[in-house]
Amino acid sequence: MRDLPIAAQAYIILLSVVAALTTIFALRISLSTGSYLPHILLFAALICLAELSASVVQPPQVEFTVSASMAIAAVFLFPWPVAFLSQLLGTFLGAR
Repeated sequence: MRDLPIAAQAYIILLSVVAALTTIFALRISLSTGSYLPHILLFAALICLAELSASVVQPPQVEFTVSASMAIAAVFLFPWPVAFLSQLLGTFLGAR
């Protein structure tokens, strides 16, 4: 990261701080009730499975997943903190 320009470093740091604050805020909101925990885990598992089963399109060797469809479903079904945490957890678990 030291090879990047100062503006790029500041941008990355700013995005990291905003992501961390959003995660903390979402955790406080969604886990305070406790009723959304099964939904978070279910959608995180679905997103993780979708991330792990990527498809490759020939000939340009483009890899894609259908995890966005699960994330969009979570956005329409639940409050934003639940959808956010589901996507975050599922993507981290599905990362290779």
